[in-house]
Amino acid sequence: LAVTGNTDEELAVISKTLLSRPNLESIAQTTDLYLKYKSPESYENLIKSLVNSIQLSGTKSKVYSISYTHSDPEMARKVVQATMQKFTDSIAGQTREETSSASEFLSGQINSVKQRLEDSERELAEFKKENQALLPMRGTSYYSNLNNLSTQVEDLQMLLTEKETEIKGIKSRFLGASKSEPGQPASIVVRTQYDDRIAALSGALDQLRIQYTDKHPNIIALKSRLKNLIELRSGEQENILQQASTGAISGPGDANNGALQEFSLRIATLESERDVILTRIKNANSKLKSLSEKLDLIPAIEADLVALTRDYDVTNQNYNDLLQRKESAELSRNVDKSTQSVKFQVLEPPMAALTPVGPPRVILYAMVF
Repeated sequence: LAVTGNTDEELAVISKTLLSRPNLESIAQTTDLYLKYKSPESYENLIKSLVNSIQLSGTKSKVYSISYTHSDPEMARKVVQATMQKFTDSIAGQTREETSSASEFLSGQINSVKQRLEDSERELAEFKKENQALLPMRGTSYYSNLNNLSTQVEDLQMLLTEKETEIKGIKSRFLGASKSEPGQPASIVVRTQYDDRIAALSGALDQLRIQYTDKHPNIIALKSRLKNLIELRSGEQENILQQASTGAISGPGDANNGALQEFSLRIATLESERDVILTRIKNANSKLKSLSEKLDLIPAIEADLVALTRDYDVTNQNYNDLLQRKESAELSRNVDKSTQSVKFQVLEPPMAALTPVGPPRVILYAMVF
């Protein structure tokens, strides 16, 4: 029996286990050798004799020889045939069994790791959903988001200041000549019902200041009345502006209605833009306040994210490794079905000896007597 393949240790183990009691009983039953031994004692002697009678010898060239001596040549051939079959079946069966066991083990491990991977994926997804506003998104972190919002609020405040300055400048062109204090001359003069009274009080105030100081009771009373009239005139001017923006002007100064309406529409547009900026500032401040309140939570949240991500990556790597090992095991089993790692070639089939291998027992008995 010639053997090929790098399986020296495997062959050595099988050679030792070949003559185990279960194998010897199987050989005795396969060859009907046990039929002559009726009693348990005789059967036990048979099994013990087979241990010494069946000879398995090998060489460094991996050529094995199996021999068995029996009074019946045909029975000896059957025993050798059964032993050789048991030897080859042990090798093939062990290889298939090991491959199958490995595949079953890997399948169980894959199912277990797959469940852990799904749990890890679900836990990581829920964590990201709950802390979406505080987690790094698209290459940005919480701190960069906080800094961006602060910068955005500052930019909006500057834009608001510019817009309010522009509104004030345009209004001053309309209201400038009506101010109680010197200012930019008005581009459009729109009269109100308070203009004459204000002019008269202003003249009277100038005359009193020639005679008295500003602490004089008459001057104090006159300044208070003048202040109230100016406030009333400012309110009426605002109403005129609003009416002009809708094209419905009521009041004196109709000659300047077209220009006034143009100024009013421009102011209304700027104020609308200012209101938009104010809304954007309010929203940005709200987000900034929310992020600032959660500043102390960020280190713990980021640490939890790192831990969850690490657990997921490790589990995913283990799962992929097991899939590769399972695929290798399946490939190995498929290969084993078509070929074996250990190949046998029967150089000489079992043959019954034509002549006895021992001396004639009759002559030996005669010599003893």
